[in-house]
Amino acid sequence: MPLKRHFMSLAYAFLLAPSILGLNAHGAPKPWQNLQWIDPSQVLFGYEATFQDKQMSLNDTSDTAYSGHKRDKINEMMRLLPQEIGLRPISSQRNFGVDHKPFAQRNFNEEMVRFEMEPGAIEINMTPKPIFSLKTSWAPIFRLARKVQLKNSVFPLGVGGGGGHIHVGGESKEVNPFLLNANMLRNVLVYTHHHPSLLFGFSEGFDVGPQSSARTLHDPALEIGFYSAIHHFDEWYIEASPEERRTEGLHRLGGALLKYAPLFMEHNVFINFEHASRIVLPYASNHKATVEWRNIRPLKNPAQVEAMAGLILRLMDRGSNPYLVVPLTGLAKDQFMAFMSPSYVEADWELVKSELGIDDPILNQMIHDYTRNPDLNPVSYGGGVVRGAYSDHARMGKFLEFVKPLAKGRKSNTVMFQGRSYPAAQFKKDGQDYLVAIVRKPVFDCSDALAGADFEILP
Repeated sequence: MPLKRHFMSLAYAFLLAPSILGLNAHGAPKPWQNLQWIDPSQVLFGYEATFQDKQMSLNDTSDTAYSGHKRDKINEMMRLLPQEIGLRPISSQRNFGVDHKPFAQRNFNEEMVRFEMEPGAIEINMTPKPIFSLKTSWAPIFRLARKVQLKNSVFPLGVGGGGGHIHVGGESKEVNPFLLNANMLRNVLVYTHHHPSLLFGFSEGFDVGPQSSARTLHDPALEIGFYSAIHHFDEWYIEASPEERRTEGLHRLGGALLKYAPLFMEHNVFINFEHASRIVLPYASNHKATVEWRNIRPLKNPAQVEAMAGLILRLMDRGSNPYLVVPLTGLAKDQFMAFMSPSYVEADWELVKSELGIDDPILNQMIHDYTRNPDLNPVSYGGGVVRGAYSDHARMGKFLEFVKPLAKGRKSNTVMFQGRSYPAAQFKKDGQDYLVAIVRKPVFDCSDALAGADFEILP
């Protein structure tokens, strides 16, 4: 069925099913409702699902893609797939001999399902779809994985075992949302750069820092280049006519990023321009012209796939406002350290929800999986709470956050911990001001350390 007719069929189905078009089970609007600047039917999402079992998790290294065990699992899923999704295959492909991502693929009239071997996991991709179709399309894939005893690889406190990355684009250049909205990607990049809940709250807990699979640009040298690229684009955008913005906007942004912040053209960055560059740079083509969100951990179920796509839609819609220029401000080192604080991330999520007009209980729970995980070992002390904080994987478990409420009207930017001063940041939650500092974990156990630790809020 042509894509246009497919969307018309979907729209007709919505008229016949008010429960689908209306409120969800929690009384909130569906994420594609009430958008102002983009057409959700023209935005396609390609989700990369990863599944694993204990053998893959324990036996694979970072360089291990192929294994006979993964081959057998893929072959079993290839056999069961047609019955599970209720379609008759028209062709199949297998190539387990390639060094990079050995794969098998089933092709149907209107669907493609591809199984790829990744270190520690099997990745499954399907034909990209609009948000309306994601949950129902992915449901049989999750069922299929469970039938062959695979679990979605979820490491909210770790790193590795695949990802839950999402590619976003359109069916062609004519409807590609990043081409149609000149400043959208610029605003999304800047807004995400300033919000730890968007950078880390949906990712794996220790997948941060220079070796991250979703690297940010908070290193001073990288940040300077990012600021230069945005400044260069903004100067052009202010003077450009509406027609110039429509036809040249993404090309101008791509050129500025390539010159000043080329990390965006690489693979392992929180939102990468790697594939979108193919439609704006001199070697342009129309192949896989997508922007990839890589700061997403493997998702647990199809409802989470839909919820994450809804969050991305909201970000894109807000960023597409032609009159909005999200301010780009520098982050001090202590501010970025606060990004590693679970409490700071959770407070930031409340701000993001308010600004995006979204309050999805599925997204809220995903944030809480990150910020309230009991393995962080929260302990009350001195009127505050101390618990584990996040870091790059190499320093996993070596930092704590100390959070304490501040008296009304009081300001502070430093915490003393065992005779050493640490920079601190303030945040507000439920009308109460708090101070948070990331401190070095004592060499002995956290619960024992607190008995002799000296926490003091400095004026």
